[in-house]
Amino acid sequence: MLIMPRRRHSSGFGTKSTLSQSRSSSKSSSSSSSSSSSSTSIPVPWIQENITALECARFVPVRRSVVSAQCACGLPLNDHAPDVRIEAVTRRGAQAFRSLLTPVREAKDTGRNNERWQVKTHTREIPTNAFGTVEFQGGPHPTKARYVRLHYDTSPEVVLHLLLHEWRIRVPSLVISTLGGLANSPLQSKLQQVVQRGLLRAAKTTGAWVITNGLDIGVTRHIGEALGDEVHLRGSNIVALGIAPWGYVQHRETLLGLDNTCAYYSQGWKPGRQEAPLHPHHNYFLLADNGTAGKFSGELCLRRRLEQYLAQQPIDMRRYGGCKSRVPIVGFLLEGGTQTFRTVFELITGRYPVPVVVCDGSGRAADLLAFMHRYANEDCDLPAPLKEQVIGNISRTFQLHRADSEGLYSELRLCMKRKHLISIFRMGEGDSELDITILTALLQVSGQKLTPAEQLSLTMAWDRPDIARLKVFTSFNNWTTTTLENAMADALLNDRLEFVRLLLAKGVDIQKFLSVGRLEELYVASSDANNQWFHKLFAKIMGARQRITLRAIGQLIERLIGGGYQHSYCDKSGSCQLPSPQRKCPHPLAYSSDSHLHSVPSKPYHRCAYKSVSRVVIGGSGILFVPVSIL
Repeated sequence: MLIMPRRRHSSGFGTKSTLSQSRSSSKSSSSSSSSSSSSTSIPVPWIQENITALECARFVPVRRSVVSAQCACGLPLNDHAPDVRIEAVTRRGAQAFRSLLTPVREAKDTGRNNERWQVKTHTREIPTNAFGTVEFQGGPHPTKARYVRLHYDTSPEVVLHLLLHEWRIRVPSLVISTLGGLANSPLQSKLQQVVQRGLLRAAKTTGAWVITNGLDIGVTRHIGEALGDEVHLRGSNIVALGIAPWGYVQHRETLLGLDNTCAYYSQGWKPGRQEAPLHPHHNYFLLADNGTAGKFSGELCLRRRLEQYLAQQPIDMRRYGGCKSRVPIVGFLLEGGTQTFRTVFELITGRYPVPVVVCDGSGRAADLLAFMHRYANEDCDLPAPLKEQVIGNISRTFQLHRADSEGLYSELRLCMKRKHLISIFRMGEGDSELDITILTALLQVSGQKLTPAEQLSLTMAWDRPDIARLKVFTSFNNWTTTTLENAMADALLNDRLEFVRLLLAKGVDIQKFLSVGRLEELYVASSDANNQWFHKLFAKIMGARQRITLRAIGQLIERLIGGGYQHSYCDKSGSCQLPSPQRKCPHPLAYSSDSHLHSVPSKPYHRCAYKSVSRVVIGGSGILFVPVSIL
């Protein structure tokens, strides 16, 4: 079998030219080679060209399992490729294997029986053979999700290109990375309601990516129930991304196929089985493949590298003059097993530290971590009586011996070295909800050194004026005029109405803020960022070479409305003029400060195109036409 070389891209996801050039060159070569047989060529999907998977290439039998022909990778011999090498057996074992093999296979007598199966030396890379759309059956109505099987060591640049450009997911304003164990432990009914309500609100209001292990077991089951059908609703801004181990997915054979659409039936998870079904309340799956079956670990490498790479990306928002915030990531721990402490430690000590919110009362590792967080001293240790109590709890909770329990306690102590990055949510303590705890944990990360302007920028990206009011403005009072005015411009560009009100209440002088130059800059910023419709309309009516000025905007609105209407930006002499505070707005789309947003009049003027006209915002006594995203 030909071993396909793996393609790597060092240019990153943002430099789309390299990926597109390689794609176009491969397409051109394939089309030229097939031109003699067909006049048209089918383009090869980007996934098929750039995504690879792994398969076991060297059969290493499990010790004392020669008759069953089970490989150390977890797969039986019949599930291997026909040309797989069978080795690491003695001469006697090779003779036993030959009675089970087809004529194509051959057992090699290596004279050794102690060789360990390893991913790097016993696998080979192949083009991915599983991607497409999965349709979950068995519910009130089928739900769909995109999926791909990929190498566990795929570079994060390629993965992010897949998510953003091939699957067309928007850059998140927040990533919630869920942590927890695989045990199907029930939560208290009240706590479960609080967690589901808070997590859904945090994800829904911010348009977050919620990253899980994608399997219908353990904590992911609780997370999936919290998100519910919200992820599949039309227009939903929640992305539920499951990063699961390919070899642990139940019925993964149904997922095989290129650009495949398959029906998926879940049989549930049973204790002792080395496989679990995919959770239906996800809309995207990355199935990490390390060549094994019935084992975890490969997906953790892919997930950690992707999260760290996401932390370097700017949030996809239109900016006037403010800072461009990076994508914030927060871990959310619910319950958890013996590996949880090490995972938490890796998150809070990474190159880009990730704060972790621990749900106290959810059981096992979460409760131990919350207890340690409350009572640990400056040396990251507990008094002797409490220390013995915690070690005893570890032993009873995880059924471990004394030495192993002390090892887990040492990992707990390591987590306390970054205690400020761990936030504890306790139901009934204080007046905060889970979503507020999650979002404020990101604002209090000293390792990220967020300035007040950056904190305000993040809350605006999340569209959470309540967080800005309660946490940002109360912790910092010396706001400069420039910072507030830049925030006001960002609020106008991104349709953050509540932030406009909040900034007006915090002292933004609308009379000083509004100027001819400011309005022209707002129109230019609005047309340059994700507003191609306005740009095309302006070029069509006003001319492609016409510079965007306030007078030109007034003329555009006059032509759209027609009927002899004269816009307030243009007086009779043709010069640009802002409406005076005493002058009444001559346009029926003006919004009064008392009635907030009025509907369009039922009897519009002659050939009036109200949907094409900019909104009117009142601040103080001045009236202002400003662009919005629908323009």
